[in-house]
Amino acid sequence: MEQSTNKENSKCTCKCKRRRNIIIIVAIIVVAAVFALTTPNRGSHKKAITQEIENAITKAAQARGLTEQQLGDIGQATKNGMTHVYLENTLKVDNYLFFNLATIDRNNNAEPMSLGILGQVIILRAQDINYGINRALDIEDRLLDE
Repeated sequence: MEQSTNKENSKCTCKCKRRRNIIIIVAIIVVAAVFALTTPNRGSHKKAITQEIENAITKAAQARGLTEQQLGDIGQATKNGMTHVYLENTLKVDNYLFFNLATIDRNNNAEPMSLGILGQVIILRAQDINYGINRALDIEDRLLDE
């Protein structure tokens, strides 16, 4: 009797382990599929970077007490699609199945700009964008003062 009970327990244990392993494998496949299917496209990266640039321009204008119309050339160029043209020519998105990375080619150097994962685009260089906008506005201010 004890032997048959032990055999039944070992069969149950094997079946339970097998079932658990199958559930784990299916869960891993489902999670991998979710990551792969929700990777943002190139357009999502362009939109997020453009929005970040526009936000930086708005913040810079507010810090200087200016309206966007008073920003001059840099504000108008951005609003008129200059950012779109620039990104169209320089933005490259490398896909790595579960995520992707957008880079901008500057002086033959690929600089990472954003990371796309689970349907979201995360801007990696927001400080650089803010610095560039403020620097451009400072140069424009100096030119107008001369």
